[in-house]
Amino acid sequence: MMRQMETINSLPTIENTDNPLCGKLEPKFWRYYLAPFDKGFFYDPNDPFNDLVTIIWGPRGGGKSSTGAALSIVDGQMRGIPVVSNIPIVWIAKDVNNVKYKVEYIPFDINKFENGDSSLKYKRLLLDEGNYLADRLRSTSNNNLGITDILQQARKFRMCVTFCCINYQWMDPRVTGNLCDITIECNDLYYKHYGKKHGVKKGERITWDITDQSGKLSGRQFTHLDSRTFNARLFWNTFDTEYYVDPREARRKRNHYGEEKKMLMGPSGEPMEEAEWYNSLKHRVAALAKAQPDWKSKELYDTLGVDGIGARQKAGSFLRRLRGVQIKDGRGGAIFDFSNMEVVSL
Repeated sequence: MMRQMETINSLPTIENTDNPLCGKLEPKFWRYYLAPFDKGFFYDPNDPFNDLVTIIWGPRGGGKSSTGAALSIVDGQMRGIPVVSNIPIVWIAKDVNNVKYKVEYIPFDINKFENGDSSLKYKRLLLDEGNYLADRLRSTSNNNLGITDILQQARKFRMCVTFCCINYQWMDPRVTGNLCDITIECNDLYYKHYGKKHGVKKGERITWDITDQSGKLSGRQFTHLDSRTFNARLFWNTFDTEYYVDPREARRKRNHYGEEKKMLMGPSGEPMEEAEWYNSLKHRVAALAKAQPDWKSKELYDTLGVDGIGARQKAGSFLRRLRGVQIKDGRGGAIFDFSNMEVVSL
C-alpha cells in the first residue's frame, strides 16, 4: 500500500538547548539538507529570526521570484521556519529513509499582516510584486502606513520580510530608505554576453548584486556586499513562474489599521454599501422636503439618522451636489433649502 505523503510547512527541528529559538534540523534530514545548505544565503545559525527586510529587484524575467523562492526555502523552510507567501511555493523533501514530504507555503493574508497578527511571529514572508503593497505613489495612504508600521517592528515579530519588484524605487521611501536591510539586484545571465557565449539557458543562472542598505550586516549603510551567480535551476520546480499576483487586494481601501473600509450605517443601524447609502439618503431627503423645504443641517442629520462626523460630512457633500438644492448660512450651521430640488420618484 502506497504511503500518503505528509504535508508540512518546514523541515522539522529538534530543541536546541544552546539556543531555544534556534532548533536543530532532525538528523534524518542531515544527509540532503544540512551539509549543502549549511550556511544558507543570509542565514545566521545563532539568530535564524534575524528580522531582515530584503528587496529583490530587477527587470521582468530577471530572476526575482526564483531568488525570493530560493531564499524562502534555504533560509526558511530548510531551517524549520515556515514561509508565508503570496505566490505558491511547494517542493518535495526526503529523509534518509527516502520517505518523502510535501513542503508547502502558508498563503499570505494582507489583513493579518497589516494588523500585526501574532500568527506571523517566527515566520519568513515573501511578497512578490511588493510595490503593490507599499507603492511610492501612495506613500501617505493608510495602506502604506499599515505596512510600514509593521516593518518598523519586524524585530518584535522576529520575522524576515522579502519584497520582489521591478525597481526598488517604486516602493515607499520609508521602506527603501530606512526599513530595508538588503537589496539584491537580479539579472538573468542568459541575456549577458557570457551567457550567450556559453549556452546558458533562460532562468538557469541569475546574477546577484547585493547591497547592505541599512548597515545591519556590514556595519555601514549602503555598502556593496557581494556580486555572485545563483544557480536557479535547483529551484525550477518549486513555484509557478507565471503565477499572477492580483493587485486589487492590495489596493482595496482600508483604514490605518489595515481593516477594510467600514460600510456606512443606514437609518436603522444596518450596514449599507456606499452607493446604496447615497441612493437611500436622496430618497429620504425628498420625502422630508415635501413636508418642510428648509432644514437646519444638525436637525436634518438627526432626522435622517446620519450619525458620526465622517458620515455627516459625506451626507453634506452629497446633498450640496444635488441639482436645485440651495445652501443658506444660519446660526448654528448651514440651512438646506430643498424647495427646488429635482424631483425623485419614490
